[in-house]
Amino acid sequence: MEEFLRPNSIVWFERIIIVTILLGIANSWLVWPQLISQASPAYVLTIQAITLGILLGLTLLISRRRSRVAKWISIALFVVGLPVFLNGGNPGGLSGVISIIQLVLEVLAYCLLFAPSAMNWFRRDPEDG
Repeated sequence: MEEFLRPNSIVWFERIIIVTILLGIANSWLVWPQLISQASPAYVLTIQAITLGILLGLTLLISRRRSRVAKWISIALFVVGLPVFLNGGNPGGLSGVISIIQLVLEVLAYCLLFAPSAMNWFRRDPEDG
């Protein structure tokens, strides 16, 4: 029933971010040899698991719990990561294409959080439905 109470902008935000997370997992698989040439596999997997947990947790806090704090933390993390991407952090080839798709989808998802329906939803008390 909660699905019907959330505006489409919030539902699509959640779906798009989950797609970007899945793209990130696929991208990590593609660049795995480069990743483990810079650090041990255990370290890489640990960092990736922590990152996945943070991103998924923030996304669910935003889309299921109306957390404005999580919204701004998530946006801040995205903005902090932009310079890395823009200053050569984007690999070439298929991995680069996936990274660009992720970036575009993340921008779209965060824009959805500022749609009028989403803004109204964030302002409502969760107890009101």
